[in-house]
Amino acid sequence: MRKENSTSFMNNVAMLMLSQVLIKILGFVYRLVMMHVDGFGDIGNGFYNAGFQIYVLLLTISSVGIPTVVSKLVAEKASKGDLQAAHRIFKISLAMFGALGLSFSVALFVFAQQVAVVVLNIPDVQYVLMALSPSIVFVAVSAVFRGYFAGLGSQKAASVSRTLEQFFKCVLTIAIIYAFIGREPYIMAASANLATTLAVILSFSYLVMFYGRRRKAIKAEITASKVSERKEKTWTLMKTIMAISIPITLGSLVAIVNEMIDTITISHSVQAFYTHLFDGCTEALRLEAMRLARDII
Repeated sequence: MRKENSTSFMNNVAMLMLSQVLIKILGFVYRLVMMHVDGFGDIGNGFYNAGFQIYVLLLTISSVGIPTVVSKLVAEKASKGDLQAAHRIFKISLAMFGALGLSFSVALFVFAQQVAVVVLNIPDVQYVLMALSPSIVFVAVSAVFRGYFAGLGSQKAASVSRTLEQFFKCVLTIAIIYAFIGREPYIMAASANLATTLAVILSFSYLVMFYGRRRKAIKAEITASKVSERKEKTWTLMKTIMAISIPITLGSLVAIVNEMIDTITISHSVQAFYTHLFDGCTEALRLEAMRLARDII
């Protein structure tokens, strides 16, 4: 483990840069293909993006600061030779953010209809939210694994897992959305986001295997490492983790909340305009107006 984690700084930087380049390319490819699939286009993309913003908001709260926090705290303990304390931080973080991510996954799935109707005013987006909801817990837990290995000095877990996630997302999105050609745009959008969930689960599986292959070596190094004389209380460590992660999360939320407010405002304004425009018309015309409003949004 120590030999593997003693990778030079430049090698770590190179892995991260290559990973980011591949992620950007793959992201461009599947977005480009998705926009040109028959029956998807701007309407399907509207459903896709509207649901994705709610998902990103919950994802940011539950996982955005995790790698930085875990990496920082683990690196501090590892630098002192206390690998037992470093692994304890990993386990506590796993329990904390796993529970937080699971609660958001369940909440988004259960209240998908209410969020779609009340918040976004686009009822069909509920299927997009339901398709995305399981991935929140897997992203949160994956972030802890990435932060732990980064704190030990290795970026391999983070770089490879993120690249694999984007690769599977690209391939699965294209395959699944083509399989749903001819269906309603919101169904195609939900299927595209289901590909995101599947990609996240596959990436998480890689991280579990990555950790599993090194588990014996990690335990052996923990046994041989220096042990701190004063063991910190679990609650103290939890407060430290939260104290560092909350400011990072709040900083990331600003742009996301602004974008989500824009989406909600536009959605309600367009539908209110069409409802007022067709006020007094037959029920069939009012329903058609609402459909047109959703298509525009």
